[in-house]
Amino acid sequence: MSIHVICYHRVLSDVSDDLGTVDAYHHARGMLHSLADFRSQLDALQDHCQIVDAAGFLRARACEAHAKPPVLLTFDDGYADFASVV
Repeated sequence: MSIHVICYHRVLSDVSDDLGTVDAYHHARGMLHSLADFRSQLDALQDHCQIVDAAGFLRARACEAHAKPPVLLTFDDGYADFASVV
């Protein structure tokens, strides 16, 4: 069974559209998401996938059957906004 891993880099309450900012650069490359976009993505994932934790990931790798495709969500870098926004 295949398992998808989605890695988020950063989620902010509001993302600047000012092209001169680092946030806009990262947003244009899919590395930064607004909270609204992140929530929308989670809604779609919950509708179509089984979001699993680390233990569920290991069980899925051991071929445990799921009604929906399993997906593991991760965050890299440990930005403070992960705790304060997400």
